[in-house]
Amino acid sequence: MNDQYQVRPSGVVHEVFEDEVVIVNLDSGDYYSLLGPGVPLWDCLVAGCTVGEIVGVLRSRYEGSSDEIEASIRTLIGELEGEDLIVSGEKGEPSSSLPDASSHDGDKPHFIAPSLNRYSDMRDLLLIDPIHEVDESGWPQVKKDPEDPS
Repeated sequence: MNDQYQVRPSGVVHEVFEDEVVIVNLDSGDYYSLLGPGVPLWDCLVAGCTVGEIVGVLRSRYEGSSDEIEASIRTLIGELEGEDLIVSGEKGEPSSSLPDASSHDGDKPHFIAPSLNRYSDMRDLLLIDPIHEVDESGWPQVKKDPEDPS
């Protein structure tokens, strides 16, 4: 497994909120949620961090062993890759723009493995591209669902 990843450059949009990341795969119409430690992990992926750098950031914010944190990171990275949200990045210089790795005042919370929550309830709406996919009358055309065999 590669040690550096990046958000897929096309077809994936995301927004980081205070304690949640919402990710949309515009090609599949699915959207995802990451909570807790998934937020700084995603920030690190956006910044082009290596797995080692991500472990360092999470260790500075959460109480837990490096092995436990790294195993959780690698599991989540596998899920993100499987959902076509991230791709292997070029091995290069360590990231110069690490997300804030400073620990919070007081005791650090215990590390809980982040999970990727997938939702497909808005797939039909997300697959409509009202700007590019219109018929002669100007109404949006629905992209064909990649999982639909018809």
